[in-house]
Formats: sequence, structure tokens, C-alpha cells
Amino acid sequence: WLKAFFDDEGHVSRSAIYLKIVNERGLLQIKRLLLGFGINSRLYGPYIPKNPRYSMCFRIGILGRDILKFRKYINFHSPIKRYQLDCLCGRIRINSGDAGNFR
Repeated sequence: WLKAFFDDEGHVSRSAIYLKIVNERGLLQIKRLLLGFGINSRLYGPYIPKNPRYSMCFRIGILGRDILKFRKYINFHSPIKRYQLDCLCGRIRINSGDAGNFR
């Protein structure tokens, strides 16, 4: 379920995986599900759009070493997002003393 949801609503940036939705309560439940896999995430928002036709939204971000955990336990079905995630994971330093910084 998480894989399908991230496929539809998730985004891989140059430094994180983001999930943006309008339902804050639902997003908090997703954060708890991720935590069950040992994946920490950060809540951002609310974001109030400039265009009044759009709803206020929230997002969570998965950063650093938690991106590697996301790839291992959840990942994406979409070949494009899978490739983007692989590229992002390739930029994470995996030295033992490192907190998950990027090259």
C-alpha cells in the first residue's frame, strides 16, 4: 500500500523523498507506518496556496540514511521514480561516522 501511495503522490528530489497531501491526519498515519519500518520522516506545513481554488496541504520528507531504508523496505513501482531513487541513494555517503550527507 505504501509503495503504491508513494508512486502516486511521492516525489524524489535531489536530496529527499517527499509526499504531499491535503489530509494532515492521514499524513501523520503514514509517518507512523514509515516508523514501523524504522524510517524517520519530517512533517512540513501547512502550505497555503496562492490560488484560492487549491487546498492547504502538508508534506513529509524522508532525508539522509532514511532514504536508504525507504529503498530497502518500500521503494517504488514506477521505473522512473525507482531510477531517481537509485541516483539519490548513490549520492548518500555511507561512512560509518556520517549522518547521511550527500556527495
